[in-house]
Amino acid sequence: MTVLATSAPRNSADLLSDRVLRRGAAFAALVAAAVHIPVTPEHLEHAPYIGVLFVALTIACVVLAAGLLLSENSAIALVAATICLQAIIGYVLTRLVALPMLSDDVGNWLEPLGVAAIISESVVVATCVVLVARSRPRQPQRGDASPTPTAEYAGHESVSVQVSLFHRGPAWLALPSTPRKSTEYANKVGC
Repeated sequence: MTVLATSAPRNSADLLSDRVLRRGAAFAALVAAAVHIPVTPEHLEHAPYIGVLFVALTIACVVLAAGLLLSENSAIALVAATICLQAIIGYVLTRLVALPMLSDDVGNWLEPLGVAAIISESVVVATCVVLVARSRPRQPQRGDASPTPTAEYAGHESVSVQVSLFHRGPAWLALPSTPRKSTEYANKVGC
């Protein structure tokens, strides 16, 4: 049996849209970093653990924005989406529950910098999820013709994995070739 995973052929329109998505995600990450800067000193004074998280988020967003612009590695997009999703969860948490030293934000959903942060972080999450999804290998569907090395696939990555149905692997992993019932087990369950 042969398992074949191929990445979809990338044309110039796909590459251009990936570049636009990366630039959009990077810009949104920079906005998310920028909107946390004005409130960081206040939070460092009144709720230091939140202030430190704001500093870490700001630095992470700047670094990830640079990574999104300079690299096509989908891991960067995945990390950016994860961090911004955590920031969104933190925002929702502070609006629903009075955290230690930070009870004045409960119910304050429309604070302007908070709304800007949520919008920019949501853009990062959405665009990065699309980038990660587009970078995953495409599994051939039933009825797809087996790809052949033609000009259509020239220069595109494809991975082919051969799996033998007859290879049993190491002896410690070998499974019996015929199913056997254990007499003890059969007696326990009443077979």
